[in-house]
Amino acid sequence: MAELLRCKAQHLSYTEGRFLTSTGLGLTSAGPALSFTPLVLSAETHIWCTLMSKITVTPEAQKYLFSIIEKQKMPGLAIRLTVNNPCTPAVESGILYCPKEYINLDDLHFKMEGFEIVIAQDVATFLDETEIALGKDDHGDDLLTMHCPNLKKNPVGDDAPLKEQVAYFVEHFLSKDLAGHGGAIRLINFTDDGVAEVEFSGGCQGCSQASYTLHNGLEQKLFNAFPGKVTAVKDVTNHASGENPYA
Repeated sequence: MAELLRCKAQHLSYTEGRFLTSTGLGLTSAGPALSFTPLVLSAETHIWCTLMSKITVTPEAQKYLFSIIEKQKMPGLAIRLTVNNPCTPAVESGILYCPKEYINLDDLHFKMEGFEIVIAQDVATFLDETEIALGKDDHGDDLLTMHCPNLKKNPVGDDAPLKEQVAYFVEHFLSKDLAGHGGAIRLINFTDDGVAEVEFSGGCQGCSQASYTLHNGLEQKLFNAFPGKVTAVKDVTNHASGENPYA
């Protein structure tokens, strides 16, 4: 699994769209920041294709990231930028180590000096125009900042009814977790007291593990994404009519 990025004297916190890392490594400036466009590797042709998106990483930030990657002694180790709970009040950005075996063919690849940054395509829009820099905190220690101006972008609109926001999150960010089993999930109803009524389909309809999947994974993601607003999750699927359950 991709490991949360950790290093000497590091402190992680998330504040107003910035992911802050106190490093204490004393790197010096190496010139102006550089902007990078992402690349996607095609499994069929192995050609790198440029897409319309970018991040900006200062040279000193690249030096710092490269230095901690080298210390891990893992060939092909990359840095992954992540978004948790997109399109919700609890949205967060993050930085992870990403071993090469966990880099996906449809990830966006950003070529840095000596390493890569990768981003999953489904959250790329929230990380577009991200800026990563290395500065100093109030104590004079090095501070790695990750500023994401599009992190709180919401396709359904900030003023959309809560039901629409929950439905979008379920369809676009929970359902994908079930795709490997040929399944999907959607919101059927959202009650006034915060109960999300959901329906499984595909390989999850009739699956003996559907209840476990819901209450030991998907439910908690909804609670984290909409704290205090989603109070319970109820499965209203007619599992008896499932035609091709996964298990």
